[in-house]
Formats: sequence, structure tokens, C-alpha cells
Amino acid sequence: MKNKKSHFKLTKIIALLIPVFILTTIFSFRNPLTDRYNPFLNSEQSYAKVKKGTQKYRNVTAYTEQGRKLSYTLDFGGYDPDEQYVKITHKGKYVKRVIYVQAKNAPRKVR
Repeated sequence: MKNKKSHFKLTKIIALLIPVFILTTIFSFRNPLTDRYNPFLNSEQSYAKVKKGTQKYRNVTAYTEQGRKLSYTLDFGGYDPDEQYVKITHKGKYVKRVIYVQAKNAPRKVR
């Protein structure tokens, strides 16, 4: 009888650990999809300089408002033929919004 109870406890522990392991594994990968739903990431605003004349921006280096470089790059779309600086609202690698700004409104490190 004692063996059945310990087996049942072990089964419950394993059943609880499997979802924790799966979620930890999924959220340890950084990409727009996992970052979008990761409850441990907060939205933040960063700034970047982008190429003119294109609509798809790949591997963009972004900086915080204090001028600190992000440890990852961002991919997003947008278009403004006159502006070269963007303010990016993002949650990790998931980009929520892109707003074009004038150079004077971008942090010095971005310029």
C-alpha cells in the first residue's frame, strides 16, 4: 500500500514539472513569437537609425533612451522616405510599434 502512495506522489510531481520544463524551454528562446507572449518581459522603447528607401529593416541595432545598446537586434517593417530615425516600442524582439522621429529627438548614441 505504501508503494502505491509513493508512486502516486511521484506521478503528481512529474505531471507538475513537465509543463514548467516546457514553458521554461519555450521562453528561453528569443524570437518575436515567444517574446510577445512571455509574461516576464516588459514593453520598452528604444531608438535606432534605419536605411532610407526600404520598407523591411533587418538586424537593426537599437539603443535605449539612455543610449545603452540592446543585446539583440530587431526586425520590423515601416516606411518614411524623409526620416532615418525611429522610436520602437517592443517587448523583447517583438516589435509593437514604430514611429519615425527627427534626428534631434533621437538619443546621441543613435545619431
